[in-house]
Amino acid sequence: MSWNIRTMKGILVTGLHFSRIPASLQQKPALYHREVTLTGRKRVEPFIACGSPEEKCSGYPAQKQGLHYLWKRACDKASQCIAEAKEYKKQRYDKTHMEPDFKEGDQVLVSTINFNNIKGPKKMRDSFVGPFNIIKIIGENAVEVRLTEEFSQKHPAFLVSLVKTYFQTGEEKFPSRKKITNHKKCCKWQTPMDL
Repeated sequence: MSWNIRTMKGILVTGLHFSRIPASLQQKPALYHREVTLTGRKRVEPFIACGSPEEKCSGYPAQKQGLHYLWKRACDKASQCIAEAKEYKKQRYDKTHMEPDFKEGDQVLVSTINFNNIKGPKKMRDSFVGPFNIIKIIGENAVEVRLTEEFSQKHPAFLVSLVKTYFQTGEEKFPSRKKITNHKKCCKWQTPMDL
């Protein structure tokens, strides 16, 4: 959007050079000097080219038509750029977007990006927690899940973009994997006194 605005201003400003200064501005050398020293270029803004903000452009019909033409051209260019950007964004979205296929009863993982009740450094936290069961589907873009006691303070409705399907890893695929029964006991730090 800022590129379009810069382009519009560029079209308007570059179209008005001091070779087309109206007589009223030529009679005000201080304004001419100020404009040259501030910009370093010999050009003026449209309202200065008309004499001053209060003066009308009626005395300079050719310049008024030129300003109108430049403004119309800048607006057309800006709207064309916006339309092209919209079309490009739509094509990119349609190319990569997949509709979610969640059903009630599915197990999902929930993103922890908005969870602030998880302890520890942010970069060491799990990015997803769960699995949780889907209770109901709310519209096309949200699901309601049954949260455990640890996360009961959070609202159970989540956007589809913050949820991903949970795939169970079968024990037959990894027979040597040991099952942890008491998580707190195995992860407790041993102090030098215990050793």
